[in-house]
Amino acid sequence: MKNLRLPGMGILRLQQPAFRQIGRLSIIFSVLALASAADNGLSIANPRLGGVFDEQAKQLRVVEGVPGSATLGGVIDAGNSVDQAWIVPQAKRALVRFSGGTGLAVVDWGESVQIFQSDDLKSASVTLAAISPSGKAFVVLADGGVESWAITATGLSRLWRSDLHADQGMPASLAISDDGDLVAAMLSGRVTVIAQSGYQNTLAEMDVLGAMSFAHNSHAFALAREDSNSALLFDALPAQSNVEIKWESTETEKVAGLGFSGDNALIAIASETDTGGQVRLFTTSDGQVKTLLVTRTTPNGIFRATGNAVFQLTTSAKPVNTILDGDADEPRLVTVAGPEISND
Repeated sequence: MKNLRLPGMGILRLQQPAFRQIGRLSIIFSVLALASAADNGLSIANPRLGGVFDEQAKQLRVVEGVPGSATLGGVIDAGNSVDQAWIVPQAKRALVRFSGGTGLAVVDWGESVQIFQSDDLKSASVTLAAISPSGKAFVVLADGGVESWAITATGLSRLWRSDLHADQGMPASLAISDDGDLVAAMLSGRVTVIAQSGYQNTLAEMDVLGAMSFAHNSHAFALAREDSNSALLFDALPAQSNVEIKWESTETEKVAGLGFSGDNALIAIASETDTGGQVRLFTTSDGQVKTLLVTRTTPNGIFRATGNAVFQLTTSAKPVNTILDGDADEPRLVTVAGPEISND
């Protein structure tokens, strides 16, 4: 017997064999937990902040850590080499085109690496695609029409298709809502919203689109011309009412990407400049600038990572990858070192 004195509780009499038994069980459970994590391909050492496409290795790679202390992690084994990827870092999911293929598949690395494919999508001649803000749906341009697809826990399902008229031309860019009900397309100098019902409506006319995106789990929508200093924020498509967000821009500034925070209270807009880039955070309630940050690296988009207002400024594995940490008390830009470049 072992006596244990606790303040205010007197003496407890405990049996040492019980201590030993509990210790053995704790070790056994710990080993089993580690083995289970290893079997499922999980990293228990670091949280997963996001993901990028490593063009050199032709594979997806995890960004591990937290903003300000993140590193480029290991390769996500998709089974085949990847030629193209549309990544949603926060959802740990990407729409990909495997090497040598014309169709697309979805790679999910949330709990374990899963590959979702469809025979219909695999055989389709896909020329353009986009994935929704939360990675729940995607849209493709295939065989002269736009197709909306849902991503579920078990696979892919086509929701609807809309054939495009010959006089509309082919889309230069696409966006889709998380529920898959709405698709936005840049068609012949205008941005048009296409609904599952077949309804189509022009949102704005423009020569060159800078960026567009739906909000998370919402039909709210934002778009901006490439060479403008303003963006249009629509409360809920296909309605026409909108709010204009404006800012002071430099002469050479070009809009490269925009995206909403997880709660849709903020919108981030990234622009390219001659010396790198600029990133702004706006409040969606009144369109006011909350933060302006300058970076020497050139952003090519806004891609929400783990967090509410944490964004990757690229999904390509570059020598230096920049992340906007809008969740910090003072929003900031932090960097993640990219892969080593091989000349072999």
